[in-house]
Amino acid sequence: MRILINGFLIFLLWAIFCRYWYVCKIKHHCDESPPPVEMVDQSTRAMDLGLYQDGQLVFGGYEQLAFEGNAVVPVLSASNELFLDSLAGWLALHPDQGLVLTGAYRASEEGMTSGFLENLGLARAASIRQLLVDRGVAENRIGLDFVKSETEELIPPVRFTVRQAMAAAEGAAEGETAQSGSGGDAFTFSNMNFSGANFDQNSDVFRPNATFEAYADSLKTYFTLHPDQSLTITGHTDALSSDAYNLELGRRRALAVRNYLEGRGVKTKFTISSAGEREPVATNDTEEGRAKNRRVNLKIN
Repeated sequence: MRILINGFLIFLLWAIFCRYWYVCKIKHHCDESPPPVEMVDQSTRAMDLGLYQDGQLVFGGYEQLAFEGNAVVPVLSASNELFLDSLAGWLALHPDQGLVLTGAYRASEEGMTSGFLENLGLARAASIRQLLVDRGVAENRIGLDFVKSETEELIPPVRFTVRQAMAAAEGAAEGETAQSGSGGDAFTFSNMNFSGANFDQNSDVFRPNATFEAYADSLKTYFTLHPDQSLTITGHTDALSSDAYNLELGRRRALAVRNYLEGRGVKTKFTISSAGEREPVATNDTEEGRAKNRRVNLKIN
């Protein structure tokens, strides 16, 4: 009898342990403290958010923007809201000026994407652009750019810079986004740019990443629903070769993208164009800048 009781107790202890291991260690249903979440400390925000033109502060003194973890939407303070209101008002008073939003991403965020945007820096800039569009600023007045932060801190997470004078008013009215060496480019579904991650230097071999593949699938659906629309593909290069060579290289890059889209089943009228090195969005003095300039633009007409 004693052997039977001892056997039962041993079985009971074993069953309790197994139950604990399954519920707590495998299913994680026990009351354990959750991992810490990186929260924005409102009290430590620097008061250096402002608008800059040619390196000079136009107006500022607002709390810096902040993003939690890998988020692309900011945690806005009352000071941030006031800055965005003031910026929208300034742009309304200066209709001949545009804006470049340069979003930063961390080295640990390398390779992370958001929607059709190739990195979280662009995605953060795009989220701020939408806040300004909600305040009445025309989307085509706001170019986007990105930079990789040297540290794990985003300082600043988004920089606001007055861009060179906009293109002629009639061009802006048609939805054109001005191109300039000061940086900033179009990143919308109907006017999209894909940078040097898809092309090596001096190469027309197209290596589409996952972001472009998703965009291609969306284009296939779009043109199926809008057969009267067309697509212009413009190839761009860095400035390491001659102007004539780069014009031809840009055309070959645009053709490579067209061939890829046709292979994915995109059916529309294609127009192939090249700007070569003539419309840089970044400096050609660094590899990072040259990679930005090696790009293709896809514009739905």
